[in-house]
This record gives sequence, structure tokens and C-alpha cells, in this order.
Amino acid sequence: MLTLLAAAVLVPFGARGEVTVPFPSGDVPSRAEATVHSPRGDAAAVKLCPKVFLMGPELCQVVLARPGRSPLTLKAGVVGHLLWTPDGQYLIGAGVTTLRLWNLSGGLRLAVPQGIPEADGAIRDARLTRLWLERGFLCAALHEDWFTDSGRVVRRNVTTVRYALPTLRPLASVTLPAQGDREADCFRPSAESGVQVP
Repeated sequence: MLTLLAAAVLVPFGARGEVTVPFPSGDVPSRAEATVHSPRGDAAAVKLCPKVFLMGPELCQVVLARPGRSPLTLKAGVVGHLLWTPDGQYLIGAGVTTLRLWNLSGGLRLAVPQGIPEADGAIRDARLTRLWLERGFLCAALHEDWFTDSGRVVRRNVTTVRYALPTLRPLASVTLPAQGDREADCFRPSAESGVQVP
């Protein structure tokens, strides 16, 4: 359980002790929105976000907490989802359209999932909606809406991209027409698929 102090979050690590993660300094007060412990129990990612609503995507800080070490603020920007690899060596984060993979020293790799390119000058609005690990690979669901200049919807797609870890090298993608919360499968190609990359 997290303990919120006036200007910090206290992250417990059982017998290993606890780590105090300070809130970012500045004019906008912050809140601890999420804390995700690594499977090994030797690290935790703390997502610190503004307490007030700001227009546009929420710019949160991600801080790596490890017993016996100073908290490390990771290069993040907009981060909506956080998860650890099963071995606890890497933290994965998803922003609006960018995947981030950090190692325990704060090193960063980036990937931007791609759907089907749209012709005829349509405007693209894309967002990552889910991350999950399956069979040792990272899977990311990307929802895309394509509009004309007048705002008419041309197409809605959902693309699932499978990535190798820890390289974030894209291995395969499957794109389907968007229907509700449906996602393309990370492994099995679909007969409805618009694009498949082996």
C-alpha cells in the first residue's frame, strides 16, 4: 500500500525497506496515479500526474523507485499504460501513439505503431488503447480514425502490432475495421485483416 506524504509518495518494498518518491516541483500540484511493482519486487514505477485537468493529453512523470537508490525520473511525456516484462528487467509504457521501453538504468527505446496508410489526404487520429504481453512478446492495440477536412469519417481501423523484446522491433501487424472494442489478434492472422506482415 502506498503512503501519500505532503510532498512525496512512500513506496514499500517489504523487507527491502521503502523509497520516498518526491512529487515534481512547480506550480501544478501532482498526484500518484499508479504504482506498478516489478515481478522481482526490486523496483517500482510510480506515475505522477497533475491534480488539475489540463487541456490535451496528460503529461505525467514516471519515476523508477528502487530500494537503496535515489528515485530516477524517466523520460516519459504522455504515458497512459505501464507494465513490466515478466523478468522485471524492463518497464514498458504507452503514450498516445508512442511505446517506450526503459531498462533499470533509465535507458530508453521508442517505437511508434503504424496502421494502414490512408490515401487521398485524410486526417489521422490515432491512439494506443491497450498493451499486453503474450508468449514473451509485446502486443499493442492502435485505434485509428481517418477524417476528411470537413470532419466526415472515412475509415476506422484497429491494428495490433507484435514486438520483439527488448528491441521493440515490430514483427507482425494485423489491421481490422474497428467494431466496438474488438482488437486484432496478436498471433493469428485474420481473414478480415487488411494488412499482415510476417
